[in-house]
This record gives sequence, structure tokens and C-alpha cells, in this order.
Amino acid sequence: MLNFFLEAFKGYIMLLLNPLMLAPVFIGLTAQYTPQQSRTIALKGCIFAFAMLALAAMIGQAMFASIGISIDALRIAGGMLLFHSAFYMVTSSEKSAKDSKDEEGDISIFPIGFPFLAGPATLVFTMTYVADAPVTYGYYGKFVVVSAIALVMLILFVSFVYGGKFIASLLGKVGLMIMKRVLGILLVSLAVQMILGGGEGVIRSAFERFPVKSQAMRIDGVGKLVTL
Repeated sequence: MLNFFLEAFKGYIMLLLNPLMLAPVFIGLTAQYTPQQSRTIALKGCIFAFAMLALAAMIGQAMFASIGISIDALRIAGGMLLFHSAFYMVTSSEKSAKDSKDEEGDISIFPIGFPFLAGPATLVFTMTYVADAPVTYGYYGKFVVVSAIALVMLILFVSFVYGGKFIASLLGKVGLMIMKRVLGILLVSLAVQMILGGGEGVIRSAFERFPVKSQAMRIDGVGKLVTL
């Protein structure tokens, strides 16, 4: 069971929720907030993401099946939310960011909690990993995955708070603004890719559910189309 825990931890920390990659993006999303506000946002975002992933581990497959939500639909929704925030990162000025940060809502839930941390890929990995657990583990396998998620979220919170301070002091005010614009462009691209990937999956599912039968045609001697 220890190996099962370590494999889950490695899957999250190396493939999906790498702190070295996510900390700069978090700084870009929270550049207009004070350090205390950024710390609160990091804490609430990690708690929300943990709750989503833990729920996915415990009852994810049954829940999605019962309400009829596909992973592709979730991917499109997450891409749209991420696009909204990322586009704002690229186009907003420092003054407009300060004026409207109260109006845009709590970013710790959207987009940081979802889809930044608990995105479609992370949710799919969680449900798939739990489904592949040995039958002998039973519910213990789910609790092992939830424990790995909790440890990863703790590491992310520390990297957001202390890594953010280091990056902010290293880059300065102008450097943070430049990084915010660059990361915003990357996040816009990621959001578009999520939407396109979800749309492709929806279209593929539709064709699999309602297959189109193709018929070969030829032109006969009098110029009429004939089915072969």
C-alpha cells in the first residue's frame, strides 16, 4: 500500500501539480493583491481543490455518471473559466486591476481551485487511479489517494506563499507585471486548448453514439447516381 501511495504522490507532484511550474502562474494571477490576501487565496484555493479531488476519489465516477456530466464537458467549462481570468491578466492595467479585483469575485475558487489546481486532467487521473487500485484495498485505497492529495496540496500552499515571496522580491514590480502578461498569454493558449480538446471529445462521442453509415456511389451510364 505504501507503493500505491508513492505512485499516486508522484503522479500528482511530477505530472499534474508541479509546484515549480504552478508557483509563477499563481503569482501572475494574484499580482494585484497584497501578500496577506495572496496567502488567503492560496489557502482557500488549495482547500477547495483538495475537496474536489477527494470527492472525485471517493464518489467521482458514480457522481458524474448519475448527473450525466462528461469529462469533455468539464474540460470545456474549465477552459472557459480559465480563458476569462487569463484574458484579464493580459489586457488589464495595474489601475483597472486594483479597481475591479473586488468585482471579479473570489479567484481562490475560480480559476485557482478549479481548473488551475483541480482541473479536468487531475480529476480524470484521480478517478482512474482509484479505479485501478487492487480490489483487496477496498476503501483503504481511496483513503490512500486522498492522503496523497492532502500532502500535495500542503506542498503547493507552501510553494505559493514562500515561493511567491521569493519570486516577487527577485523580479520586482516591473518584472512581476511582465511575467503576468507572459503567463496570461500562456494560460489563454492553455484555455483554448482545453476548449478545443473538450469539443473534439464531444464530437467524437456524438459520432460514436450516432454512427453515420456511408454508402459508396457511382454514376451509371445515363448520368444517375447509383448506390453500390
